[in-house]
Amino acid sequence: MRYAIPVSGGVVSEHFGHCEHFGLIDVDEERKEILRKELVPSPGHQPALLLGWLAEQGVSVVIAVGMGARAFLTKTTSASSLARLRVTQRKRPWTA
Repeated sequence: MRYAIPVSGGVVSEHFGHCEHFGLIDVDEERKEILRKELVPSPGHQPALLLGWLAEQGVSVVIAVGMGARAFLTKTTSASSLARLRVTQRKRPWTA
């Protein structure tokens, strides 16, 4: 399964749509093992673009902070799961 996390300045981005990069993480769910991690540039902020683009990259789950309702309501994506998390403590650095 492939996960995506928005990243800016080397940490989880506080605004999904304006992140600089996406961390893409391939996980073997059965073995609970990370197979691959990569940091790819965001294609930029446009309404209804990012979730569809992430789905094209093979992403099944998006873990994000600061994702607006518009991103959830779009019909242009086939991403199967969205997890909306809040950062309650310090930001954690992205390590590829």
